[in-house]
Parts: sequence; structure tokens; C-alpha cells
Amino acid sequence: MKIRRALLSHVLIFCLVMPMTQASVNFGAKDSAIEIVGTAATLNVLGTSMSISEGTVKKEPVSVIKGNKLVFSDGVFVNDVAEIGLTADGDFDAVSEISMNGNDAVFRSEPGLVAQRIVVRGTRNRLEGQPTFQSSNAIILHDQTSTLSIAIQSSLNQNVILNRGTLGLANTLKLGDDVTFTGSGTIVLNGNQLILGGKSLTWTDTLLWKDAGDIMLNSDIRIKGQWIFQGNSNFNGHGNTLDFSHGGTIWIRKNTTLDLNGLKIKGFGSGFFVFENNTSQLRMSSCEIEMDRDVTMTRGGIYVSGASRVIVKDKILRFDSAASLTVDGCPLSYEPLEFADKANIQPKPIDDPNNVHIKFLNNGTIVRPRVDILGVVTFDSSVTLTLARYLLISPDNRLNVNSSLCLNGNTHIAYFTRIDPAIEGEIVIIDPNQILEFKNIVLRDLASTDVSFGNSASKMLFGDRVTMEIFTSDLNYTWTFKGDSILDGVSRTLTLGPNGRIFVTNGAQLTIRDITIKGLASNKIRCDTNASKIVFDGRVNLFLDNDFTFSTGSFDINGDLDLSGTFTFHYTSSQVSNLKRKSSMRLRPGTTFRYAPSIASKDLFDMQDPSAELFLNGATLATTSTGMRLRKGTLTVDRKSFLQNPGGVSDSQAIVFGDGVAINDLQIKIVPAASLQLLSGKLVYNNVN
Repeated sequence: MKIRRALLSHVLIFCLVMPMTQASVNFGAKDSAIEIVGTAATLNVLGTSMSISEGTVKKEPVSVIKGNKLVFSDGVFVNDVAEIGLTADGDFDAVSEISMNGNDAVFRSEPGLVAQRIVVRGTRNRLEGQPTFQSSNAIILHDQTSTLSIAIQSSLNQNVILNRGTLGLANTLKLGDDVTFTGSGTIVLNGNQLILGGKSLTWTDTLLWKDAGDIMLNSDIRIKGQWIFQGNSNFNGHGNTLDFSHGGTIWIRKNTTLDLNGLKIKGFGSGFFVFENNTSQLRMSSCEIEMDRDVTMTRGGIYVSGASRVIVKDKILRFDSAASLTVDGCPLSYEPLEFADKANIQPKPIDDPNNVHIKFLNNGTIVRPRVDILGVVTFDSSVTLTLARYLLISPDNRLNVNSSLCLNGNTHIAYFTRIDPAIEGEIVIIDPNQILEFKNIVLRDLASTDVSFGNSASKMLFGDRVTMEIFTSDLNYTWTFKGDSILDGVSRTLTLGPNGRIFVTNGAQLTIRDITIKGLASNKIRCDTNASKIVFDGRVNLFLDNDFTFSTGSFDINGDLDLSGTFTFHYTSSQVSNLKRKSSMRLRPGTTFRYAPSIASKDLFDMQDPSAELFLNGATLATTSTGMRLRKGTLTVDRKSFLQNPGGVSDSQAIVFGDGVAINDLQIKIVPAASLQLLSGKLVYNNVN
């Protein structure tokens, strides 16, 4: 029978005559519905279950569904707070449970609250949409044979109990602040990004991470169980701490490389890294490891590619048997603190003359930080100062530049410390018409307010091989970068004041890493010539304070670039900028990216492959009559987003998806309830598949 918009104001009872059979309702379409409305209106399923195929069951808060299961096959359940598309079994009485039993079972929720808990059995189950779960531990995998693919666009706000089952990511997944995975099991990231929440939590179970494209920390976490990595994986700490001190373990399987970036590791010794065999490798950049016990490694390799340090105290880190350490083009420091120097990373060079266990590439080095105390030093003539050890700049040890100075760090670190800048004043003083240039140095905790300038001709330059790790501050003058330099935000915020500028000179490359930059407008970040380049690395958030124009040079996105603010990012350069593999450019609500190159080319924004994602989240992609071609990557659309092509009256002036070559097809994903509206001009679809 067909029931369309049936109003049940009292009690509707389906009685099944034959045992172990299902009563079925044949709906004509999804808008065909049974609606249980009115006070105390009740649907009571007395048989084993009731089957709903391609139809809708609607329940109001004052009504009741009880008894046995509703079995949905491509159906819809609607209540006062959510609309859920289902191919699953549902209990809607006090148990409040929905069963997904495999065989392409789908739970798809429009934005809203979901009261039911989901229990997953079997394989080929999929969770979609934008659900907000009301029940704690809202997703339960029944056992080790259970698998769930998760493809939601909202944050996951409740825990997942794995019970040794497998959770797969179909796209980026962000966890709420209190959310973890419990019960041990497998998480298959499929190269996607997992963003952990902003609250410090303890993870207690054994988790197997497969093909972890990028795990991002937004708070300190503690590991008491074992995390096993299989397939090349990335772990981006954003300056947060991974605490091993309760016995946690990171296990790296054979033929697997685990990349750690911007991560602090505490309790190394109580917890440790396990390398399955000699093909297991750990790579580190901008990391800190704090030891609490001696550690001897006997297999696997650690590869250090960005300035890092080991706080050894009185402990020894030794590489023996088949284990190795490689330091490539950067300093690796060991810091005994108040303890005696034991050459704590061993073997010593004299004991490893053939560099079997410890190797150095491209001027990489292992150093112990010893601090140069300058006092209040004045440089009266132009000079180059090369550090033999580390440098401390503080209110008691100021750097006063009376004549131009080039400070060559020789890969060492300059520490900037202060307690109350308002009282203590600047700790670097550059006199009128003088220049201070840094080279080959790590500047740790530099605040823009640490520096004073005698006049407008006084300058501070950051030359080749400089890494600046900032201290949160407002910038009200120009930072000029020469050579190959890194501006590392260490997950902190830099606010560009009215006179704040970041300037990249001719032929230079500046990497901007793990930072939030506010106050962006006009051309406050600028390349001098077309030979200049900016690389946005890690997680970079740019907040537009007004329209911003990028007119010269190029940029690469090697991570996640977020653009926020109800203004426009104008791309007017004549150079090609690149969205790299496993990277994204995300436009937040109200933000516009306007492609308006100074030459007639559609192809100056290049997406490397399908893992390069342009994400419009209630945002606008605009172009001039030059048009724009998107190919090879992925365009993801959320909320109501827009395309603008004013002046585009022909296909040659259009926004184009694809280029007619199959391997260059643009992947297009429009999430549930989202839309992409063409407001003006032409849109050409030129994908092959």
C-alpha cells in the first residue's frame, strides 16, 4: 500500500502475523511519508520489524515510536531537530539505537541533533552529512569485523568506541575538543587529514593508524597505550606536546616513514619509539624531545631535517647495532641543562669514524648549546660576528648596533627572553641609518616589540638560512627576508599593525609555517619581484582585515592555508602559484578569492593532483574575463558558495573545470545541503570522466 502524509493522531499498530517476517510499507518516493504527530500519537511495531523503502517517517517531540525496529532502505527519518537519510535499522524507543549492518548501509544526516546511538556491524557502512550527536559514545563498532567509513563535514562531537573494528576516513575529519577513539582498533586515513580537538586528553588504547596523511594536534595529549603507524604518515604538532611519560609507545612498522613536525615529546624513556625493522624511519623537523631515562636504539633510523633539540638532562641517547641518526642541513642540539656534558648523543665521532650510526649531510651538526653573554655590547664599526655557540639576548644582555652588523649564527640559536617588555624596554637597539642582518641562525621567541629603530633608514634583515620562531606580538614595521628563510609561528599569532609588513626580496624564498596572521590588507605580505616566492607550510591562517592584493612573485601551498574575513584576496601576479599534493586552500564564509592575473592566462593557479583541495565554505571564487581553469585537483563546496565571472561572454573567457584530458579531470565534491551558484559569466565543464 502507499501512504502519503498519513497523520496518526492516536495509535497506529502494525501487527505481523507470521513470525520472523517484516511488515513493509511501499512508498512511492522519498516525499511519501508516515507522520506521527499530535500529543501521545504512537507508532507501535509489534512484528520483528517494519521495512521502509525510499520513503519518510516523521516524528514530532510529543509523539512516540516504540516496539521493534524500523528497517530503512534509502529512506528518511525526520524529527524536530534533524533529517536523517538511512539505509539502516532503527530503534526509536527508549533504547535510541540505529543499527548499521553492512552491505552498503548509509547514515546521512542534514545539520541537526541526532538522539540515537549508532551501532555498526559488518562491512561497507558509511556515515555522511553534518550530524551533532546527543548521546555520549555515539558511535560503537560491534567487534573486529565491523567497519565504518566516515565522510561527515561537521566536527565529530562524541567518542567512537572501536572494539577492535576499523574506522576509515573518506575526507578530512575534525574531532571535537573532548573526543577520542577508544576500545582499540584501526583507523585508515587513506591519506586524509585528522584534526584532533583543542582540549588536553589522555588516549589509553592501542590504535593502528594506516596511511595517516596528516594528524594535527591542537592541544597537548598523553598516550598510555600503543600507537602503531603503517604506511607513510605525518604528525603535525603545531608546538603541542605528546606525553609518553605514562608508558606510551609509538610503533613504526616496516617500510613506513613517520614525519614529525613542530612536536614536543615528553617522557622519552618511560615511553619510546619502536622500529619494526631497518626500513622503519622517523623524520623530525622543528621538534623537541625531553628524556627521562637512558635510551639505546638498535634498529631503524631517525632523520632530522629541521632544527630540533633533545633535552637529555643526565640521560644518554645511544645508537647501536643497526640503528642510525642522520642530521641533514640543520642543527640538532642536546641540552643537559644543569647536568654535566656527557656528549649525551652517542656514539661519539671518535667511536664512529665511518659514520655508521651517526651521519651528517649538507652541514648538519650536533651541538650542545653554550650561551654567549654579550652584556650591553656596542658595535662601533661594520662587522660580521660569527657565533661559536648559542646566544642569549635579554634585558641584561642587550644587543646595541651603532654600526651595521651581520650576525652569522653558524647554525646556532639566539634566544630572546624578557619578563615585562613594557618595563624592560627593547633588547635589540639599532641606531639611526644602521642595518642588522641575521644569517644561518635560529631566532627563538623573537617578538617584534624586542627591537627599536633609530630612524626610518634603520633596518633589520633576515638573510639566508634564517629560521625565526616568533613570540606572539603586533608588528608595526617591516620584516625583510633575503635568501632562503623560514618564519615559523610555532602555532602563535602575529598581528600586522598599520605599518606592519612582510617583504621578500628579489630571488628570495620565505616559508611561512604554522602561524595565524591577522590584520592582512593591501599588500602587507609582498614579493619584490617575480623571482621571489612564498611557501605556506603546515597550517597557516590568514585573517583579511580589508582587501589584499598579491601582485608579484608566486606562492606554494604545502599544507593547509585558511583565508578568513569578508574581504577579497586579489591574485594579480603573472606567475604560477601551486597547490601541492595533500594540501588545501580553504575559503571561509564571506571570503572571496579573485583570480585577476596581469597576463591573459587561465592556468596560473595549479593544483598538483586530486589530493590538492580548493575548499569553498560559504565563499566566492571570482575571476575577470580572462577566466580561470581548475584541473587535476579537487574542488569541495560547503554551504552556499558562489562563482563569479563578470565579463565572461564566451567559453574562452569562462571558468573551466578540467581541460579535456582525463588524467587532469577536476574532482568536484558538493557536500549535503550545500550549493554552488554561478552569479555571472560562463562556466565550462570540460572533464572527460
